[in-house]
Amino acid sequence: MALRRRAKGAEQSEAEALLGEFSALLRRLGSPPDSGQESFYQPVAGAFLASYQQNILIPIELPAIARAYQNAASGQWRELLALDAALGRDPLLQPFADGSRQIARAQLEELRPLRDERMARRYLAAVEGGQAVGWHTIVYGIILAVYSWPLRQGLIHYGNETMAGLAAASRSAPRAVDGEAVRAAVEQLLADSCQLA
Repeated sequence: MALRRRAKGAEQSEAEALLGEFSALLRRLGSPPDSGQESFYQPVAGAFLASYQQNILIPIELPAIARAYQNAASGQWRELLALDAALGRDPLLQPFADGSRQIARAQLEELRPLRDERMARRYLAAVEGGQAVGWHTIVYGIILAVYSWPLRQGLIHYGNETMAGLAAASRSAPRAVDGEAVRAAVEQLLADSCQLA
């Protein structure tokens, strides 16, 4: 029993380390990209953060993580690939695609030693084989499922760390980050997911 508790603790520590690495890697997304989309990417950092939170984080990234988590936990491989393709078609994500791929590949490499985690191995193989783009949000959802991390906690962590990382990269004031909006969006997303299930 004590061995089992220690193993669970070690697994939780490994999950926390991976989530911490995600936080550091998210900072690599850096400041707002120069994409020529002036209507979305405001030159003022605070406006960029608010726009990012309202247009990408809450409506696209958090639901993508939740779907990836559900697909990975249920072994729904085709659905995971369909999610990858759908994210690839979203024009709002294109300026972030390269950074997302870099983060995804780095995290998939961290998961490579987990031989028993079939979904992570298959997704890595699909990315390496060109069958999938490799989005960091999908990998984050897979990591939450692999380590049985609570979805609500993982989504709030992702939202807060993403906004804090972007604020730091753009040298914006921390008050530009609205943690309450992230929490409210997560609660609504989870409530909607429960109604659909």
